[in-house]
Amino acid sequence: MNRIKFDKKLFALIILLFIIGVIFVYSASWPYAQRLNYASNYFAKKQLIFGIIGIISMILISFIDYRVYKKFSLVIYLLSLILLILIFTPLSSDYGTFARRWLNLGPISFMPSDFMKGASILLMASYLSKNKKMRTDLKKGLLIVLIIIAITIIPIYLQPNLSTTLVIALTLGAMYFLSGMKISHFVVSSTLFVVSVIYFIFFSGADYRKNRVLAFLDPLKDFHDKGWQLSQALFAVTTGGVFGQGLGMSRQKYLYLSEAHNDFIFSIIAEETGIVGAFIIIILFFYFIRLGLAIAKDAKNEFGRFLASGITLSIGIQAAINIGVSFGAIPPTGLVLPFISYGGTSLIITFIMSGVLLNISKDRYRNEE
Repeated sequence: MNRIKFDKKLFALIILLFIIGVIFVYSASWPYAQRLNYASNYFAKKQLIFGIIGIISMILISFIDYRVYKKFSLVIYLLSLILLILIFTPLSSDYGTFARRWLNLGPISFMPSDFMKGASILLMASYLSKNKKMRTDLKKGLLIVLIIIAITIIPIYLQPNLSTTLVIALTLGAMYFLSGMKISHFVVSSTLFVVSVIYFIFFSGADYRKNRVLAFLDPLKDFHDKGWQLSQALFAVTTGGVFGQGLGMSRQKYLYLSEAHNDFIFSIIAEETGIVGAFIIIILFFYFIRLGLAIAKDAKNEFGRFLASGITLSIGIQAAINIGVSFGAIPPTGLVLPFISYGGTSLIITFIMSGVLLNISKDRYRNEE
């Protein structure tokens, strides 16, 4: 009977976030759907289908002992890396264009970077759990971790996809920090991270990144171009007031925000439900992080602790960045809000990662073998 026990609070929270997502995907997307001559519920219906697939996958994954993944962590990582490299071949639907993020395998299209989020966490958890002493070693600790991060993020950066690059780098770096890294290693790696981000934004020759940051600093200066999305997102948040305009009553979704059901769905939530609704969403994600880190703490082995921490931090960091963009605290990144924003691959992968987290939560009920 122990096999059916997992953190029911986390499971219920995930389902709640998804239900909220379906509601607001419909609210935010129906004007755009009608403009494309689709049914008004087109995107919401697809979100529901993706979600059902994701929930079934999550439940099935929750019955697989997470310790099995440690044996195959390198294989899973290498397969994900191969998928990333295939982005730069004719198999990519974006082949020959500036941005190459989607891969076509028969009738299926997906973003390999979504798979790499989970695969890199798995590999890092496996490596950090092998030997406690090597974590504080310069060559076997810091250097190997930096190599893993570099191999992971370089193909994603070259797509180019700086936002996912940052999420993965921050997640893997945080996992290493939680493993007990030396303060000197933390200072070195943090400095390297900050310098790298500044270089890639301002000095790598990618003017669109620099312009996006400059527009973030003063969105009204280039209101009708680079600052448009951020200005409209901020307008949505501020016009929501305390209790919002009412469910379905957003004005910004009428094509002012081009990604209202994707990147900027939190802005629509804030506009329609106000500060109260926005605050509830933030609290729900904080609660997710709390539950996830509690699962990590209760795991009966270090692999489980690192794996649970990595999954929790990855989802939490992505949510924090997405919400930060809507509030104007972070430049627009293109990241979706986990469980809530419209998406196929990203939603299903997030559910699968959550299934692993649910299985780790069973450590509270299983005896160490």
